[in-house]
Amino acid sequence: MLAEFQKINAQYQGADRVKALLGLSGIFADDLPQNADFVGAVTAAYQQLCERGARECVAAL
Repeated sequence: MLAEFQKINAQYQGADRVKALLGLSGIFADDLPQNADFVGAVTAAYQQLCERGARECVAAL
């Protein structure tokens, strides 16, 4: 699993990285990557983390 994660992290950026990570069946069930609302929410959260950092995202909760 670590090797898969590292490969995805090195190969993809942004929304493409999120989609690739959601394809890891050892973490996510097969139905979740097909759910547009779920994918959109995870992608938006990832983008916020990249733009603002973890501290600011947690403070906004």
